[in-house]
Amino acid sequence: MSKQNSKSTGIASLEPAAAPEPRAFKRRKGTGETVGVLIRLTHEQWRRLHELALSEGVSLQEAGIIAFSRLFTEKGLPPF
Repeated sequence: MSKQNSKSTGIASLEPAAAPEPRAFKRRKGTGETVGVLIRLTHEQWRRLHELALSEGVSLQEAGIIAFSRLFTEKGLPPF
């Protein structure tokens, strides 16, 4: 009779790997004085907003700030 190798060579012989040390996450986006925000609109929504901004003599940026400020006010929060 041959002597069987007592060492297992299959999957059972593998030791679980140690979990990697968590690294400190350094945020890159949103750390400056201003932050870019992407808003997706349909072409029709964009056209209507663009026309409104033109008729009011403001940029889409300013029109958005005005709209968000009004929404905050409606919710009882201080506007921008």
